[in-house]
Amino acid sequence: MKKVQAESPCHKDIKVLLIIFIFSVIINLPFLSQSFHIDDPLNIYLARQVIKSPADPYGFQLVYNGVLQGFYKFYANPPLNGYLLSLGMLLVGEHEVPLHLFYLIYTFFIGIFMYLISQKFLNDPKASVISSVLLLISPAVFVMNHSIMPDIPLLCFYLASIYFFLEAKDRTYLYIAAGIFAALASLTRYTGLTLIPIFLVYSFLCPKYRGPMSLVSSIIPLIIFYFWYESSIVLYTDHYWNQMYAFETGQDKFVRIGMHLLANVVYLGGSSIFPICFFVPALMLRNKDSKLRIIGRSAVIALFFSSLLFMKFGHDLGQAGLVFVFIFSMMTFFSTVLIYIKDWFNSRSQNVVLFFWVLILLVFNSFFLHTAVKYIMLTIPPLILIFVIIVKDLLKEKYPSFLILTIVLTGLLGAGIAIADTKFSNIYRDYAKSLYSTYKKKDNQVFFSGHWGWEYYLKELNAEPVVSLDLNQFKKGDIILVPSIPWPQRLPLTYKNRLKLLNTIPVNSSFPIRIMNGISKAFFYANYNYPEFKGVLPYSFSSTTPLELFYVLEVK
Repeated sequence: MKKVQAESPCHKDIKVLLIIFIFSVIINLPFLSQSFHIDDPLNIYLARQVIKSPADPYGFQLVYNGVLQGFYKFYANPPLNGYLLSLGMLLVGEHEVPLHLFYLIYTFFIGIFMYLISQKFLNDPKASVISSVLLLISPAVFVMNHSIMPDIPLLCFYLASIYFFLEAKDRTYLYIAAGIFAALASLTRYTGLTLIPIFLVYSFLCPKYRGPMSLVSSIIPLIIFYFWYESSIVLYTDHYWNQMYAFETGQDKFVRIGMHLLANVVYLGGSSIFPICFFVPALMLRNKDSKLRIIGRSAVIALFFSSLLFMKFGHDLGQAGLVFVFIFSMMTFFSTVLIYIKDWFNSRSQNVVLFFWVLILLVFNSFFLHTAVKYIMLTIPPLILIFVIIVKDLLKEKYPSFLILTIVLTGLLGAGIAIADTKFSNIYRDYAKSLYSTYKKKDNQVFFSGHWGWEYYLKELNAEPVVSLDLNQFKKGDIILVPSIPWPQRLPLTYKNRLKLLNTIPVNSSFPIRIMNGISKAFFYANYNYPEFKGVLPYSFSSTTPLELFYVLEVK
């Protein structure tokens, strides 16, 4: 009889890499032609400047919110993504499909590093692949995969840094690698600096990471970030950091910070995995009293906040119901985690660090001026790992069936929200072209207010942005195209008597998901500080609410 040769670990790893590569590419292929959206254009403008003058990434001006100003005054991110994007633009050009394909490189490595990190905590290849897949299809990551903003590279560098830190033990060169990737993450978004407290928590709680060389991983990003700090002051004056801080955080009032913490919990509940799946571990607890206490407390908290939004902020019953589901699911899950925390502490398990990873990021993100799904993306990997660890413990050998069901439900939700995002983003490309061609005449100029892809595609057609204080900008017969959603730029009252409304154009869609819509209380990308835009939902369900409302104004 022939002996069956065991498959080598190397061959198994290659198979896993291949599976993750195929999966990460295939699920995103249908979205490659999605239009540039939200802050994609800002990153394109930054990349153009990097190509032109690599040593001065913010050295140009743009009309932003009606004011011609230096790019550094409103772009609140470090510049690394501009350099990464400039490389893509030099290689494949400034087009949607090739640039989105170029950014799938980061998506692939997100899947790989999530798998490798999962192995450190789960020591189970099957569960590790499931964790990786769950991250890739989570609504937050799935949707942000179709952008060229800094968020996907940030997640890639962040996970790479944590993996090398976990792998290092007493190997200095791996601590250095962790520090370099932490620096890359910090130069992509300032949130990357949260790796430093995470490393310090690891060193404090886990003795094997307590050696002096583990500090290298924290020192390297601090040194490199300091060089960026000093060079930015030289280039853009010391006011740059005050402006960046004010733009990103606003006034730090405790009530606002508390509401942002609540919003981040809601975003996690709706944008990580299928929300109801978070409730299952509480149902599986063996202690009946603990189970009832967790469910009861979570229901009261969720009912209080969803009722508040219903009564005070104009949410309808369906929207308040979604808030209830998201908060209830997360509160039951967090309460279940707290039951495990004591054992993790007592056994010196590194699992407890996952809890601090979530906590550090939830608190850090609560200081931002806006809440957004992209800000909670770094919180999703540890959340998924904690979820899989607890599910494995509670369901034992039955855990794969439940986790596969979680993948299916999460994948359907992620795909639905990604489709809604594509429909929403593409209207700005389509209507920019159609409205421009309709209203552009030989003897007039087309102007626009608002930003995002709307701005990008109209600029490509030679339309001009409205400068709020320039009353001599217009002449009789000129046209101003005004959308209602993309960072609405309020036209000055001084323009009121000079303009007449030619047309109001609603854009409807029967697809039942809304991701950025004041009426539907959906704020996937940002929760504005305007009175009509209040809510904490990452998305909501409606087939009747217009996706957008365009106004066509003529100068008299």
